[in-house]
Amino acid sequence: MNIIVKQLTVSVVVAVLSLVGASVASAAIVADFDSGQSWDGYPGAAGGGWTGAWVPSSSSANSLTREVRNATPLTTGGDNYLYFRATSGAGQANTASHTTVIRSYESFGLVQTNQPHFISLLFRADNLATSRDVRIQGSTDTWDIRTSSAGEFILRQAGATEYVTTGMSITAGHVYAFNVSVNPQSRQYSVTIDNLTNTTSYSTPSDLTWFGSATTTNRLVLRNGTSGNFGNAYAFSVDNISIAVPEPASLALLGLGTLFLLPRRRA
Repeated sequence: MNIIVKQLTVSVVVAVLSLVGASVASAAIVADFDSGQSWDGYPGAAGGGWTGAWVPSSSSANSLTREVRNATPLTTGGDNYLYFRATSGAGQANTASHTTVIRSYESFGLVQTNQPHFISLLFRADNLATSRDVRIQGSTDTWDIRTSSAGEFILRQAGATEYVTTGMSITAGHVYAFNVSVNPQSRQYSVTIDNLTNTTSYSTPSDLTWFGSATTTNRLVLRNGTSGNFGNAYAFSVDNISIAVPEPASLALLGLGTLFLLPRRRA
């Protein structure tokens, strides 16, 4: 029997799975910077579903730090995490400055880059410059989370209203859990953002259509920047990156299998 995968918002799936201790797919593509594997670190290497190492880039910054740390974990009892920091250099006032890292992944285990899957990670803005430009994105013109000039998380979409406001502000030192459910087949995505520091949250009320025409997404982009001014520093940390789909066995135990696996109507 042919089956189709019916997309559920990742927030519902993750919440229900966590209640019973069920895990996501064991073949998930992960980066938690603790395993000691060659691909799980910085810059990392190909393996575990990653096609290669983290690829850094920067603009108008002459002091850059990118390293694995464990001094101030993002969660209580946590361990290693990835830390980025950039400082605008002399003579670079009013010049856009940013630090960006990009990592690509491939179809691996249950994850197929042209099929529905979800991306989750923990993010902390350790230091915010005056004009912030934080971005967490997929492949070009697909799913896209960023901050506005007012410091609010916004979501990019196709249509008359290019950016959807979330009403959630980014605050230095706060830890955010991002869960992004993507469906390359329909070119749509949904987002849940949980502020783990003050226990507020946001979820998209409906799926957003991504900006471009791509029918696959296989890249994670992390960026932090500022509009300049000498000495402005901006830094962020990330941890617990996971790209996965729920295990069918776990869903069946929860009685959710029938929601994900529906018979296709024959013509």
